[in-house]
Amino acid sequence: MLGPGRGTPADPAEERLRRFLSTVQVNWSDANSVEHGASLANEIHAAHLLPLDGAGHGLDPADSERITHAILNHTSIAPPIR
Repeated sequence: MLGPGRGTPADPAEERLRRFLSTVQVNWSDANSVEHGASLANEIHAAHLLPLDGAGHGLDPADSERITHAILNHTSIAPPIR
């Protein structure tokens, strides 16, 4: 299989991401390109992207309530794993 738009063999890690059976919450800081976070979330079935403005490379305690609510919302709407 070819990688997306590259015309080269797909990265084995990308192939593994496509096989996730559980739901995934992708928390992504704008310290890195949000487009990269969106790309990661798009590679994982049923993933949800939560952009975190100004969070840097760690989780800021100020974001803990927002992250908690996002995870609870994400897991409550997730289909059961079979």
